[in-house]
Amino acid sequence: MDWELIKQNISKEIGATINTIDPAFDIDACLTLYYKILNFQISIPTKNDLNGLEQVITETIKEIYVDGLSKETSIGLFCKNFEQFIKKIYYILEEGEFIDEKNRLDPNKLQALTPFLDSLNKIRPIYIGEKNSEVYDIEIAKLKDGVPLFKVNKDTGLKMYKRLYPSSLNFDSYSDLNDKTLNDKYQSTFLLHLIKAVILKNEQSHQAPNRSRLENLGNLSSTLIAELWIINFLKKELSIIIKKDNYKKKDFDDYINTEINRVKKQNSKFVSLNLKQLSDKSSKINSGFIEDLLPLNRNRMRILGQGGSGKTTTLEFLVYRDSIKWKENPTSSKIPVIIALANLSATQTIIDSIAKKLNIGLEDVEELLETNELNLFLDGLNEIVENRESKKRKLQEIANIIEEYPDLSIILTDRFEFDSYQNNMFNIPTYIIQKLDKSQINEFVEKYCNYSSEQTTLVLEVINSKSRIHELLMRPLILTRAIEIIKIDNDLPEKEGQIIEKFIDILLRREKDEKKDPLLNINSFKLLLSFAANEIYHKHRTNASIHEFSFNKMLVEGAEKYGLEKFNAGYISRIGYELDILLKSDDLFQFYHQSYFEFFCSNYLKYEIR
Repeated sequence: MDWELIKQNISKEIGATINTIDPAFDIDACLTLYYKILNFQISIPTKNDLNGLEQVITETIKEIYVDGLSKETSIGLFCKNFEQFIKKIYYILEEGEFIDEKNRLDPNKLQALTPFLDSLNKIRPIYIGEKNSEVYDIEIAKLKDGVPLFKVNKDTGLKMYKRLYPSSLNFDSYSDLNDKTLNDKYQSTFLLHLIKAVILKNEQSHQAPNRSRLENLGNLSSTLIAELWIINFLKKELSIIIKKDNYKKKDFDDYINTEINRVKKQNSKFVSLNLKQLSDKSSKINSGFIEDLLPLNRNRMRILGQGGSGKTTTLEFLVYRDSIKWKENPTSSKIPVIIALANLSATQTIIDSIAKKLNIGLEDVEELLETNELNLFLDGLNEIVENRESKKRKLQEIANIIEEYPDLSIILTDRFEFDSYQNNMFNIPTYIIQKLDKSQINEFVEKYCNYSSEQTTLVLEVINSKSRIHELLMRPLILTRAIEIIKIDNDLPEKEGQIIEKFIDILLRREKDEKKDPLLNINSFKLLLSFAANEIYHKHRTNASIHEFSFNKMLVEGAEKYGLEKFNAGYISRIGYELDILLKSDDLFQFYHQSYFEFFCSNYLKYEIR
């Protein structure tokens, strides 16, 4: 069926009537949505049988607006199915959770038309905006403890709604299409067509009077106009549900499973960190764990912290948590996507990166953002390493995403030493990761000692004896590396660089001893990574992501410079990322952490001085 042709012909027939009532009414958009509603598959339990609705409506519309026919029986059936059409809209809205629980109808009870219309009259709450004004969009509603404020009836205490029709309207008061009072009172309004649609539906349940062809066509038009008016009133909610239904049909299982497997091991040792809001003196300062703070901030925040303070591991914990939720119940959960901003090229946008991760098109990403089906985590604003103009474009893209999708859950991380340009750019709450307290240190030690009480006691004794580096050990990265060193050596160096070096040596020795790898020369491995780190620093001044080919080329150049024989660059880079000394994302290599990068840079200077 050529729905585009049908839309054109319907617009010619009833467009003038609709636009006389409302010149801003978008007939084309509502007819497009009309067709999608007819094809929507209801998945929740319904008492009412909606089978055949699509066929009745589409066949009648084709007869009238394409074939030029006007069968009285077809028009009568179309008008009778007004009730089924309203019920289908109700069930779509209920499936999309746009109907408050107390306004839902009992699915086990057969209901007439009026209760369904009454429910549609309670879809769009009235919110309180700034200066206590009435607003109809949740995005601009005033918040209290992270929850939007509703307008409430002072007498009943009940939530108030923007009405499809006046709640005082009694459809049973009208039974005659030619009622002079009806036609005079509601002349040139959509309410006239709604009331006529109800009358026509009721007539078809009994013996409908004989009417002329012209009268029948007018009656069909009234029913169709009423249906389109209801669609127009609820188009925001209906569009969201239909878009959600479209994306639910896409297969994200492989992506979700990959994310779970990627972060599962490290999340078994995750310790929740304390956050404190960065706020001016006039604002209330919130603090607590991220799990508790997110709902208060509508799942939007920026997290600042020093290097190694746990920013990335916190985001990956949230990704793991959300992935598990999605796997258990995809229909009511959001897809978590974490983007390491350091890995974006100068020309790659955040939207591009999301599309690549989910293996979908750019238009699909836009749809997911519009329907609020993503939890977006952007890691490392400070690690965007392109030139200033390129960085500015990426920051502007983030600001645009935050503004254009006000319901989107989005969390950003950045170094605490941020510049004023970034600081003033994002209109979301900013929190600073606090240093670990005693109980958190104990929890880290217990988890990294696999809950061995004997080993936990030993590690804590060594940590507590190192008063000179107590502040250093209040950062998760250094603490967890220190725990591994103490488990092997029963002691701990007293400088950050020494702790990192000792930890890397332990990883390499364990790899060589346990796997009995004859190719692994620890000194050569460290030398080549030090050479690569130095090259990266001089080109980018930070821990930049490097294409695998370029990274291996650096290793080859380092081997040639130092005369290393029997060398395989791919082997060195593979060992690096298998031991989490390097990160590998697609074709990009990067040092696991800025602290690692700084260690290898300083280590290179030792070789040069020699």
